[in-house]
Amino acid sequence: MDIYELRTYTMASREDLDFYKDVIYPRHLTSFKEFDIHPHGFWTSPQDEEPRLYVLVSAPEGSDLAELGERYMNSPGFRSDVEGFDVSKIRRVDTLTLNPTASSPLQ
Repeated sequence: MDIYELRTYTMASREDLDFYKDVIYPRHLTSFKEFDIHPHGFWTSPQDEEPRLYVLVSAPEGSDLAELGERYMNSPGFRSDVEGFDVSKIRRVDTLTLNPTASSPLQ
């Protein structure tokens, strides 16, 4: 069974959020493949007071998500994806590992 992770990106401004969700994250859809990272969706919330992007990803069972993320962020693909974006505009990234229940449609 895959391992799921909910990633919450808190951005410096709404403009930074819009650029990150509309330009940067779509680039990751290609570069994720090399690392066996599978995106399932990207969301924002109208109730958020801070600009946030929520991303659900998965990786194969047994993956070390922290190590996988570190390798990905040190890859040429990631560096190319974020070219032209000041990554300090990402104020915080919170991660939550999720285990699907037996009845979950995402396994």
